[in-house]
Amino acid sequence: MAAFRALVFAALLAGIAAGLATSAVQAARLWPLIDAAELLESHGNDGHVHGPAGWSPHGALRPALTVLFNMAAGIGFALMLNAAARLRELRSGVGLTVGEGVGWGAAGFAAFALAPALGLPPALPGMAEGALLARQIWWVATAGCTLGGIAMLAWAGGAWRGVGVALMALPHLAGAPVAGHGGAVPGDLAAAFVAGSLAASAVFWVVLGGVSGWVQQRWA
Repeated sequence: MAAFRALVFAALLAGIAAGLATSAVQAARLWPLIDAAELLESHGNDGHVHGPAGWSPHGALRPALTVLFNMAAGIGFALMLNAAARLRELRSGVGLTVGEGVGWGAAGFAAFALAPALGLPPALPGMAEGALLARQIWWVATAGCTLGGIAMLAWAGGAWRGVGVALMALPHLAGAPVAGHGGAVPGDLAAAFVAGSLAASAVFWVVLGGVSGWVQQRWA
């Protein structure tokens, strides 16, 4: 029971810290880009103002919901990271340290942000995208294959490492869903959003892993 409490406490603290840190980066680098893209989308390519496509939060509610979502996502991913680290500890007797936590966070960034972004870069409102279901399937497959490949590279030996590399390359060889044509977002705005999104994801995962390792060390 004590180990379970430690796992949940570490996940809560790491998730909240990661969510707050990510929100700070998003507020500085991403939210202004989203506002600019939405303004372009609302005017459309014909220069006329179009009505909103549906309800969206306004005012202080929008950043508040974003911060809450970031913390909720952080807690969810932190539970998975700390559970995996606990299973490793039960098997090898080696607990999670701050340095190892950062390494685990880097693996999470590679699997859940960097690898999917190679085929499906983060998109602003108004950018042309492919079919939603196809993009979701490709994203999940890419994240799973990358995570499995990293695990093989880290813990397996011999030919299994080659299998791990092939597994990580498989979704990219198959190809991501092709986006549609058009869109009202300029290329420089889209590129800035991709860079900012990856930076925010890197902060998210590094803080998530580092705080998890720190809390587990302190609890031990």
